[in-house]
Amino acid sequence: DGSMNFAPGHRWGVFPAFSLGWVMSEEEFFQPLKNVVSFFKVKGSWGMMGNDNVTAYQYMSQYKFIDLNNTSSMCFGDEVVKAIYESRTANPLITWEKAKTLNLGLSTQFLNGKFGLDFDWFHSNRNDILCYRNASIPYYAGMTLPQENIGEVTNSGIEIIATYRDRAGDFEWGTTGNLTYAKNKVNYMDQT
Repeated sequence: DGSMNFAPGHRWGVFPAFSLGWVMSEEEFFQPLKNVVSFFKVKGSWGMMGNDNVTAYQYMSQYKFIDLNNTSSMCFGDEVVKAIYESRTANPLITWEKAKTLNLGLSTQFLNGKFGLDFDWFHSNRNDILCYRNASIPYYAGMTLPQENIGEVTNSGIEIIATYRDRAGDFEWGTTGNLTYAKNKVNYMDQT
């Protein structure tokens, strides 16, 4: 993928994804269980995504990194002139934020689809998140460092979905419930 939000040389990224599933209930060895477990599938996927959701041309100082609200007044003889000054340096090296996600799970149905149970485990690692180095430069320096691709966050957990379906004559009904547990951890963020 390519994005004009980054400087030349940092605009392109490759973000592959793979998935694989096996419906074991279609195999010959599974047939003795079909009257109880009518469907059984194991699945897995891995993928990488890129995020370019930054202000366009953020790498250039004449755009985001000049804060036009930072004004000062200067005197030239009897004349007072308004001026702007650069409050932050530019970073031409910013690039894609990346997320790598692994998902493993299984899908089942029992008694000809009357009951269903899906289970998924996921783990996602986001890195190269744009962050400021707030702890690396003292406040009295008078300048804010630009954003850099230094942040990292992980997110992992499980999701369980249970279903029940039934019918009476022409009337069909069903209910579904899900339970999700997720844990997020900030691995790195340069903060005071």
